Amino acid sequence: MHRHRAGTGHGRPASTLAPVGDLGAAGGYRLTPRIARVSVAPILLSIMLVAMLLPSAAGAHGPDSDDYRSVVDRIEPAGWPVSARIYGGDDELHVANVGDEELLVPGYDDEPYVRIGPDGVWVNHNSRAHFLNDERYGDVPIPDGVGEGPPKWVRVDTPAPAHSFHDHRIHWMARSLPPMVDPRDPAEQLVFEWEVPLLLGDEEGAIHGTLYYIGGRPPWREPFVIAAAITLALLLVTVPVVRRMRRGRRPS
Repeated sequence: MHRHRAGTGHGRPASTLAPVGDLGAAGGYRLTPRIARVSVAPILLSIMLVAMLLPSAAGAHGPDSDDYRSVVDRIEPAGWPVSARIYGGDDELHVANVGDEELLVPGYDDEPYVRIGPDGVWVNHNSRAHFLNDERYGDVPIPDGVGEGPPKWVRVDTPAPAHSFHDHRIHWMARSLPPMVDPRDPAEQLVFEWEVPLLLGDEEGAIHGTLYYIGGRPPWREPFVIAAAITLALLLVTVPVVRRMRRGRRPS
C-alpha cells in the first residue's frame, strides 16, 4: 500500500507547497511575495483613486459659468414697462415687455435680433447673433449670406411677452481667466460692466449690468492639496488593514 510522506499534503512533496511566510535568520517573520502583493494592493488602489480624482478637481478650477455671476443693475430710461434678469449665473438674459409698444433688442452688428411685444416674440434668423448665441464662446460656423438682405422673423412659441436668450455681452468670452481677477481670492471680484442696447418704439435705451467672478478658491482648496488630503485619509485606512493582515499571518 502506498503511504503519503509525513509533512506533505495530499501526496504532494513538501518542497512544492508555497509557504505564506517564513522565519528569518534572527527569528523574525518575513513576508513572502504573495503576502507582499496583498499588502501593497490597498495602497495601489489609493493611488489609483487619487489619480482619478485629481483631474476632476483640477477641472473644477477652470473658468465656466459657475465661476461667474452676471447681474442686471438697471434699465434706462427709468419707467419703461420692461424688466430683465439673468439665468444660469451668466448664461441667459431674460427680457420681458408688458407695454403696448414693441421692444427691439439689436444684435452684435446693430442688426434687428429679437422683437418682444403685444404681437408676441420674434427672432431674426438672418442675424449673426442668432447663430453666435448657440455656443458660449461663439465658436460656430455662420452660413454664407447671413446678415444680407431683410430680416427673417420667426415667431417663438411663448405665452408671455418675454424671451430668454444667450448674450455674449453679459459674460467673459475667453476660455482663460480674466487678467484682473485673483483665482485664490474667494471674494466676489469685478470683471466688467456691460450694456445691452434696446429700442422701445422710437426711443433708445439699454440694460446695464455687471459681471462678477465668484470662482476664487483659497489655497487649501487647490487640487494638489485636496489630492494630498485624500491620499492621507486612504493611507490612514489601509495601513491598519495591512498591519492586521501581517499579524494574522504570523506562525503560531
